[in-house]
Amino acid sequence: SDHVMTIVELTKYCLLEGLLPWQEEEIKHYTPTSNSVNIDNSRKAPASLPYATVHTGESLAVRALPVRHVSPFSFHLPLHRFVAACLRETCRRPPEQGIDLLLSQIQNEDELFFGLLEFPVVILSRAAQVRAGLWRRNGPPMHDQVLNYAEPPFCRALRDADMLLVQFAALGRGTA
Repeated sequence: SDHVMTIVELTKYCLLEGLLPWQEEEIKHYTPTSNSVNIDNSRKAPASLPYATVHTGESLAVRALPVRHVSPFSFHLPLHRFVAACLRETCRRPPEQGIDLLLSQIQNEDELFFGLLEFPVVILSRAAQVRAGLWRRNGPPMHDQVLNYAEPPFCRALRDADMLLVQFAALGRGTA
């Protein structure tokens, strides 16, 4: 094709054709455990995370992020980080050719914004928990991961990208 996408077109495409379908697929496969006394607390999968707002369809479905989490998680969300890089470039354009234009084109995508907020918040909360010493049993490698996540030079591509996604999700929800 002779058409080269603008940064707004690329970001919109990544959001709607990449990230949104991935989030929807993740939501479909998440099943919480029952609240039975027969299941050890450390083995329970909470109903509220990691997809509280998206899974239930209600905003602010959970007010606190639990420490326990039976499913493994990663500090690395490559698709989210690529979208964050696209958003960063979009923000460098004049608003009417960048972020304002993008928001006007995707303002009705509520599930996108809820998921875009929730996935990075889970990672940010886990990093805060590690820094607070709540994951000590996982040993020094977990602390090293958080150092790589939150300290220069990698913080720009990791933590700062997650913060940008949270800010963009809040901005997107504010336009509805």
